[in-house]
Amino acid sequence: MFELSAASYELADIKKYHDAGINTVLFALPFFSARPAGVFTNQQIEEGTKLLHELNMKSAVQLTRFFTESECEACRDELQLLKAMNVDQIYFTDCAVLQLADELAMKDKLIYNPDTLITNAADAQFYLDQGIHGVTLSKEITKEEMIGIAAQVKGNLEVLIHGRLNMMHSKRRLLTSYYEFLGREFDLENNHDLYLMEENRDEHMPIIEDELGTHVFTGFTLCSFNEVNDLVKAGIQSLRIESLFMSSDEVAQTARDYRDVLEGRKSGLEMFEAYQKQYPNQNISTGFMYKKTSTVKVNV
Repeated sequence: MFELSAASYELADIKKYHDAGINTVLFALPFFSARPAGVFTNQQIEEGTKLLHELNMKSAVQLTRFFTESECEACRDELQLLKAMNVDQIYFTDCAVLQLADELAMKDKLIYNPDTLITNAADAQFYLDQGIHGVTLSKEITKEEMIGIAAQVKGNLEVLIHGRLNMMHSKRRLLTSYYEFLGREFDLENNHDLYLMEENRDEHMPIIEDELGTHVFTGFTLCSFNEVNDLVKAGIQSLRIESLFMSSDEVAQTARDYRDVLEGRKSGLEMFEAYQKQYPNQNISTGFMYKKTSTVKVNV
C-alpha cells in the first residue's frame, strides 16, 4: 500500500489532485514554511482540510522553518491552531517543533523532514520511536540504500520521488548582495525565473531568494518511474512529488502517471523515456538513485 502527496498552489487544486489519485495535499504558510509552492492563510487551510476530509484525503502543513528562541512561541501558537483544525500531518525540520508538539499531545501528526540528514536506519528509527507519524529519507542517498533502510525500520518512511531537489539553503540574501555588488537593481523576491550555471556543467540550477534567505536547487528534475515499484515493495509507504517549478496541472498529470506505473498499467522505463522526450529542457534524471553524491562531480 502506498500514498502519493504533493503541495498545492490554491484550494481549487484539491479536486484536481483528488481526480489524479493524490492522497495528501501539502499546504504552506507565510513565515513558517520553507520553499513553498503556494502560500495559504490559516483560514484557507481550515477550509481546505474540511474539503479534503470530505473527499477522504489528508491535509499536511509545512512547518519547515528553523526557529530562533524568540520565534518558538509563535510556533507553539500555530501548532495549537493546526490541532484545532484537525490537520492530519505536519512536516517539520527543527526539533523544537517535536518538543512543542509533545507538550501539546500531537506528536503523532509529525513528519520529520530534515532534507539531507536521514541517511541510515538508526536515525530513522530513533525519530519514529519518539512517536511521530513518519520520517523523510534523504534525497541524496541511492535506491539501494533506501531499500536497505526500509528493511530495518519499523514505521512510516517517505521518499521524494519527483521534482527539483533543494541542494543548498543560506539565511543570507545572496542574490541581493550580488546585485548590490554589481550596482544593479533587480526584482529578486520569490523570482522563480533565475538560475545558476557552473562552468563545468551544462545544467541550469534554479535559485530563489525569499524571506528565509537563498535556496539553490538541482540542475536536474528527479524522475523515479522506474524505481517506485522497488521502493514500495521494500516497504516505503509515502511517495512525494515536489510541486515547486511545476504547474498544478503538471503535478496532477505526474501523479496519474506514477499511479499508472505503480498499478501496472504502464512501464516505468517507458514512462521515464517519455518524460525525457516531453521535457527536454528539464534534464530529466534518476538523480542520486544509482550514483552516490561523491561520484557525480565532473572535471573538478
